[in-house]
Amino acid sequence: MTDYDIDYDPGVIYENLEDFNNNFYENKGALKIEKNSEKQWLKIHTEGEDPLKIKIKFFDVTPEATEEDEEVAKRYRVRFVKQKGDIKEWYEILDSMKKTVFTKEVGDE
Repeated sequence: MTDYDIDYDPGVIYENLEDFNNNFYENKGALKIEKNSEKQWLKIHTEGEDPLKIKIKFFDVTPEATEEDEEVAKRYRVRFVKQKGDIKEWYEILDSMKKTVFTKEVGDE
């Protein structure tokens, strides 16, 4: 699964990626994280012999408010797409992210 629905701002994902890169990734600081707020995407790059490139796209899937609703919380679908590199390496990194910075408790803050 590379699509996830989240109930918090995409900026939280960016902050969590920076935290992962600086504190949990085996090659601390080796991931290059690029963001484009206007087009609503992030990119993760690695360098080296077999570089990895991942695009993270955000889609607004907030349900429409009904008459009874005063306010509807924003909801986004996050899609991780490997654009270049070893798929096995990407899944190992994603699994590590899920075990560290993308836990349910982190998203609930």
